[in-house]
Amino acid sequence: MEPETSSDQRPVIQAREILAKIERGEDVEYDGVIVEGDLDISGLELPMEQGVLSEQRKVIISPITITNSEIRSEVKFYNVKFQEQITFLGTNFDVSTNFMRAKFNGDAKFDKAKFTGGITNFWGAEFTGANCRFKGAEFGKYADFRYAKFAGYGNFKGAKFGGDAKFEGSEFEEIANFMEAKFAGGIAGFRGANFGRDALFGRAEFREYCSFVGAEFGGIAIFKETKFTGKIADFRNAKFIGYANFRRAKFTSGRAYFVEAKFISGTADFRESEFGGNATFMGAELRSTANFRGAKFTGGTADFSGAEFGGKATFIGARFTGGDAYFGKAKFGGDVHFGRAEFGEDASFVEAELLSTANFGEAKFTGGTADFSGAEFGGKAYFREAKFTGGDAKFEGVEFSWSATFMGAKFNWYANFSGAKFTAGTADFRKAEFGGVANFGRVEFGEDAIFEEAEFGGNAHFNQDQFHKWVSFKDAKFCHPWSQEVVCRIVKRKMEDLGNKDDADYYFYREMAAIRIKKGVKGTRKISWPWKMQVSEWLSLVGSKIWRLGRYDLFEYVFIQGIFGYGVHPIRLFGFWILMVFLFASYYWYFDAVEGTSAWFDYIWFSIATSATPGYALYNPIGHYKIVTGIQAIIGTFMWAAFIATFARKWQR
Repeated sequence: MEPETSSDQRPVIQAREILAKIERGEDVEYDGVIVEGDLDISGLELPMEQGVLSEQRKVIISPITITNSEIRSEVKFYNVKFQEQITFLGTNFDVSTNFMRAKFNGDAKFDKAKFTGGITNFWGAEFTGANCRFKGAEFGKYADFRYAKFAGYGNFKGAKFGGDAKFEGSEFEEIANFMEAKFAGGIAGFRGANFGRDALFGRAEFREYCSFVGAEFGGIAIFKETKFTGKIADFRNAKFIGYANFRRAKFTSGRAYFVEAKFISGTADFRESEFGGNATFMGAELRSTANFRGAKFTGGTADFSGAEFGGKATFIGARFTGGDAYFGKAKFGGDVHFGRAEFGEDASFVEAELLSTANFGEAKFTGGTADFSGAEFGGKAYFREAKFTGGDAKFEGVEFSWSATFMGAKFNWYANFSGAKFTAGTADFRKAEFGGVANFGRVEFGEDAIFEEAEFGGNAHFNQDQFHKWVSFKDAKFCHPWSQEVVCRIVKRKMEDLGNKDDADYYFYREMAAIRIKKGVKGTRKISWPWKMQVSEWLSLVGSKIWRLGRYDLFEYVFIQGIFGYGVHPIRLFGFWILMVFLFASYYWYFDAVEGTSAWFDYIWFSIATSATPGYALYNPIGHYKIVTGIQAIIGTFMWAAFIATFARKWQR
C-alpha cells in the first residue's frame, strides 16, 4: 500500500498502521512523515502487567522510532510500559500528548521534539532507562511531569517551556540537566522535587513564577548565570546537600525567597549575583561556607533575619543599595567578612551573634542607620576605616569578647556605644572621626582603650570608672571644650591611679586648656544684631566677649598656657627663659645700653644675671634703659622661680 502524500510532499501515514505494528509486536520506524489519526493504544490487544495503584498496565514490546515527523492528532499512551527504546527526535506533536503513568524501560529520546498543540502529560511517568532526553524540545503549552521518576540521566538542556512546566514531586536519581532551558510562559514548578545527584540549571531562564519549595538537591546544584526575571523565585525550605552555585545569577525584577532553606555541606555560592527585588533568607541554614562576594541587592530588602551561618560567610564588596539589610538575630559560627560592603539604607544586626572574626573594614553605611544593638562579637571585630555617613551608628549593649578595631572609622551622626562591653581585648579607635555625639556612657573597657588622634566633632560622653586598664586620648581633637575637659580629667585621674605621672601631666594640661577655651569667647553665646535684642543686653554681651578675649584667649593662652605650660612643662619654660635672655642681651648690645661691657658675651652675662638674680653682675644699665632691665628682672626672676618649682615637682613625682 503506497503512503499518501500531503501538500508539503511528506508521506502521510495513518495512525492505525502504526497501531497495528505495535499490536503485532513489530518494529515501528518512520522518518519525515505525517501521522494522521489518533495514536491511541487503549483499544489494542497487548500483554498486561500489574501497574501502579492496582491498575493493569499494557506492555509494548515494539521499539518505536518516529523522527523528524509530524503527528497531527492526539497521542494516547496512558499507563503503558515501553519495553524497548522509543525515539521521537525532531517530531512535532500538534495536539495533546498523554504519557501519564507510562513506564520507559529503554531510552526515551525526545530531542528537539515540539509539543505545540495542547497539554503534554507525563504525570507519574517512570523513565527507568539510562537516558531520558528532551534536549532542545519545545513545549508550547502545559507540560506536566509531576511525580515523574527519572532513574537515568534526565536531559532537558536547552528545552523551551511556553506555558506551565510542572515537575512537582518528580525524582531524578541521576543528573538532571536543565542548562540553558527557558521557562518562558508560565509557572516553573519544582515544588518537592528530589534531585538525587547533580541538578544543572546554569544559564536557564525563568520568566514567570518559579518554585523550588521543599525541593531537595542531593548533589551539586548549578544555577550559575541563571536569570530569574519573573515575579517570584521561591526556594523556601529547599535543601541543598552539596555545592549550591548561584554565581552571577540574576533575580532581576521579582522576589527571591530562600526562607528556611538549608545548605547542608557544600558552599552556598552567590558571588556577583544580582537581586532586583526583595531577597529573603530569613531562618535559612548555611552550614558550610556562604559566599556573597560582590552580590548586589539593588531592588529591595535583603533579609537574613535569624539565618544561621555555620562556616565562613563572605559579603566582601556586596551592595545593599535597594532597601534595608536585615541580619537581626542571625548567627555566624565562622568568620564573617563584610569588607568594602555598601549599605544604602538601614542595616540591622540587632542581637546578631558573630562568634568568630567579624570584618567590616572599609564598609560603607551611607543611607540609613547601622544598628548593632545587642549583638555579640565572640572573636575579633574589625571596623577599620568603616564609614557610617548615612545615619546613626548604634552599638548599644554590644559585647565585644575580643579586640575591637574602629581605627580610622568615620561616624557622621550619632555614635551610640552606651552599655557596650569590651571585655577581653583592646578597643582601638585611633584616628576615628565622630561628626556627631559620641556616647560611650556606661561602656566597660576591660582592656586597653585607645582613642589617639581621634576627632570628636560633637559632644563626647565618657564615665569616670569605665576604664579598667590603659587608656589613651593622645592627640585627640575635641570640637567642644566641655567634652575635652571631662575626658581629660577622667583620663588624668586614671593615669594618676596607674602611677603614670607624665601622662597625667599631659591630660592635666589639655584639661586646663579646655577650661581656658570654655571661659574664652567660645564660652559665651553668639552675638546677634543690636536690633534683635535689648541694647543693654547687647552691650553687656559685647563687653563680656572683649573681656574674655583679652583675659583668656590672649593673656592666658600666651603666658599661662603657652609659656608656663600650666606648670607641667619645665623644659618649655626653661627654653622661653633662655630665649628671653638672648632677646634682652641682643637689645642691650644693639643700643649699647650697658656701661662697662667690652664684648658680646658681657651682654649675655648681664642678661642672665638680671633674669636670675636681683643684681646687675658688676655692670650698670644706662639712663632710661634701667626701666627695661627692671622689667626683665621681674619677668625673668618670676620665670626662673616657676621653672625651679615646676622642675622640682616634675622630678619629685
